[in-house]
Amino acid sequence: MMGGASFAFGSTQIGSDNGTDSRQTNSYQGTLYGTSRFGMVFVDGQLGYTRSDHNTSRQITVGPLVRQASGNPDGNDFTLVVRGGVPFLVDRFRVEPSVGLDWYNINRSAFSESGAGSAGLAVNGATLNAVSPSLGAKIATNLALDDVVLVPQLEARWYDNVGDRSAPVVASLTGAATTPFATATATPGRSSAVIGASLTANAANSLQFYLAAEGQLAAHLNQETLSAGIRYIW
Repeated sequence: MMGGASFAFGSTQIGSDNGTDSRQTNSYQGTLYGTSRFGMVFVDGQLGYTRSDHNTSRQITVGPLVRQASGNPDGNDFTLVVRGGVPFLVDRFRVEPSVGLDWYNINRSAFSESGAGSAGLAVNGATLNAVSPSLGAKIATNLALDDVVLVPQLEARWYDNVGDRSAPVVASLTGAATTPFATATATPGRSSAVIGASLTANAANSLQFYLAAEGQLAAHLNQETLSAGIRYIW
């Protein structure tokens, strides 16, 4: 059995062209991971937690009335990923078919906007639970280059979410708290395909450098991710 831990930080800033609306998000993610083998069968697992702090600002204009509303919601998300399969070799390539199960528990806190008086929003908290069985495969090989071993890898995976797909936003105006309204969020299709490619460089000093690109395709959803990083293995 082998295990480890990782930590990641992310910061996102979004602003309108006229400078009146903005959103900043700082995210802190910790992950525990491990793998075990039972004969030819492998079982991988990941358990993660992400804390997100949001700062939002938007301008409200109604006739001559102009106010700036600010909010500070936060998020607490939990992730559990389990994979199992039987790898095999085809010439110099490692092929790894697997089945899996992903669980995502996504929580958004309740918050009230400040700075806009009765025109601000009071937003209820919300929770989304996505449960996705999956089926996929990886193919990789090793390329020796002096003291570095390069590992290119391709991966494709099919998911079917049997849990929640969206969480409606329920809010009310601060000046009319007894009259809430709901806003539907985007609802992606239950089935999705994820295709990815990565390149990992294993150095002789236990350092590992990686670059990865991934795309997810589903009804009403098209998402691309590019990531890079450094790992130290001991």
